[in-house]
Amino acid sequence: MTTNAIAVNGVDKVYGSGANAVTALQNIHLEIKDQEFFTLLGPSGCGKTTLLRLIAGFEQPNQGEILLFGEHLEGLEPNQRPVNTVFQNYSLFPHMTISENIGFGLKMQGVDSAQINTTVGEMLELVKMQEYGSRKPNQLSGGQQQRIALARALAPKPKVLLLDEPFSALDLKLRQAMRHELKQLQKETGITFVFVTHDQEEAMSMSDRIAVMSQGKVQQLDAPETIYEMPENRFVANFIGDVNLIEATLTRRHNENLICAAGAMEIIAKPGRSHSTLVDGQNIQLAVRPEKLQITEIGEGAIDAIVLDSMYIGTDRFFTAQCSNDLVLEVRMQNSHLQERPPASGDRVGLSIPPGSAVVLND
Repeated sequence: MTTNAIAVNGVDKVYGSGANAVTALQNIHLEIKDQEFFTLLGPSGCGKTTLLRLIAGFEQPNQGEILLFGEHLEGLEPNQRPVNTVFQNYSLFPHMTISENIGFGLKMQGVDSAQINTTVGEMLELVKMQEYGSRKPNQLSGGQQQRIALARALAPKPKVLLLDEPFSALDLKLRQAMRHELKQLQKETGITFVFVTHDQEEAMSMSDRIAVMSQGKVQQLDAPETIYEMPENRFVANFIGDVNLIEATLTRRHNENLICAAGAMEIIAKPGRSHSTLVDGQNIQLAVRPEKLQITEIGEGAIDAIVLDSMYIGTDRFFTAQCSNDLVLEVRMQNSHLQERPPASGDRVGLSIPPGSAVVLND
């Protein structure tokens, strides 16, 4: 039986009151498993950092409850919770050495100096910075400071580590390198990580599961692949990667698939989670990822289209094409799959939407 590290049950958070009240979180229900890398993903103002602060104890919910390994957290101050937080700005003490920074939390807990030295050594080895213990924070790069902030947060061996956009101050290459390191760190320690970010690629590359948030609500909670391949609604489809949204009509069902019409096009779509409530003749919305579409020869079975734009992006090429019914679709194809002369602006091409490439959205 899987143990839940964190259970959030019916949590609301409202700032202010009366006409000035702002609802940051509304009826949040979610469970985070023990030893899971769990990510709260969404745009600025969606409520993800507020939820993290509630778990940490920096804020209190207006309604609902938060449990840590089955124990209620209400009334416990942040320093009384077996939880540590890594912030965006690292918050290292500039007057202390790296070793003193890592050992600070243990010292505040009354741990004896011998044990502190042992733990500091273990943490420096864990983040591969054994030779930096005597330096000050201003002698380290941004990526090195990030590693030390992680080591300091992990030193007291918390049951849960909360990370509030910890890579936001790093450049792109360093962010990409730190993703791999952080995922490895989580596997090695076995600690539950709760990671907050607005960066979809960051979330997709590291997480066991993701809660996509918008306007104080969880829009979808699933594994990264499920969220990408089977988005539940327009927001999730748009927020995670590139997508074509197609207005269509459900004409009939065939086995597990839905046969849909979009103008003169017939599209065989995968059902979304609300497909049991759909009826023939109902207007629906389909989501198709650009890499699912294929540029083909003009002819029977292909959608007639004109290329509006072609963009070279290294391994891939990104096309925009207008179909005969004025529908504009985006297509992404690997350059290795294209002919010697890829289609250019103004070329007439055929487009194919393979069966099952489109998914029906709930709204």
